[in-house]
Amino acid sequence: MWSPLARWLPEVGGYVVETYRQSGNTHQGPRYFGSAAGAIAAAMTTFRRGRINEVLIHESTPALLSFRRPFHDHFGHHEGRKLGWIDIRRIDDPGTED
Repeated sequence: MWSPLARWLPEVGGYVVETYRQSGNTHQGPRYFGSAAGAIAAAMTTFRRGRINEVLIHESTPALLSFRRPFHDHFGHHEGRKLGWIDIRRIDDPGTED
């Protein structure tokens, strides 16, 4: 598990990862995981794929971990279409991905 984020979520339970663009629109559909480790790994993979090396934790509770990129790019015609933030929410019924 990615250790700095591991302490924010209980390991037991199902999680949904929701990804948003800088504009606030959905970037990817919700993805379901059976553990916090799987959800955090998926979120970090998404950020790495977007070449985002730093994140800011926006909210951290046992039911929600929300983190975002530290700044907007403000360059080019792709502004608003880039990855903005990720929410990892705890759910009662875990899905099949992991």
